[in-house]
Amino acid sequence: ACGLRRARQHKKADRMEQKEMGFHQRVRQGYLRIAKAEPRRFKRIKIKENDRVSFVHDKIKKVVSNVL
Repeated sequence: ACGLRRARQHKKADRMEQKEMGFHQRVRQGYLRIAKAEPRRFKRIKIKENDRVSFVHDKIKKVVSNVL
């Protein structure tokens, strides 16, 4: 929900961002199931709603650099 809100604030919502919240929740649950079943393929990055985009970006870079 946090990322979707951010995306809608910064630009006009695209086709995916226009989908209802239930759709996004189902997609999220699907990815969480896959991540649980295949933990070596997926990394979860915990963020807070008020984290700055640059902070989240840095966390993503760190996780990616550790697996490359």
